[in-house]
Amino acid sequence: MREDGASDKPRSRYQRIIYESSFIFLQVIAENLSEEEIIGLKEMFKSMDTDNNGTITFEELKVGLPKLGTKVSESKVRQLMEAVYLWEFSILQLWYHRQIRRGHLRKRCYG
Repeated sequence: MREDGASDKPRSRYQRIIYESSFIFLQVIAENLSEEEIIGLKEMFKSMDTDNNGTITFEELKVGLPKLGTKVSESKVRQLMEAVYLWEFSILQLWYHRQIRRGHLRKRCYG
């Protein structure tokens, strides 16, 4: 449950896959950061998440980074957002191919 009372539980298979992989990713990061660094990252995230929905949009990132003293061009912010998208897409691709190997899904051919 988030601080605003909304549920953190993912609503779809896609969201669950991303949520679980993100959780593992964050655990690995957290194991290598000090308590002060973790608190700093949480505060940084909260300061950029202006609508308090638990995610940071392109606009929030574009406005939030300069407020934190990071001067980044709009094209660099887009590259960062695309990198996050590609990471999420890669996680889904890994899951999809694992399901095919396990026999839970059939490979679909289009064209």
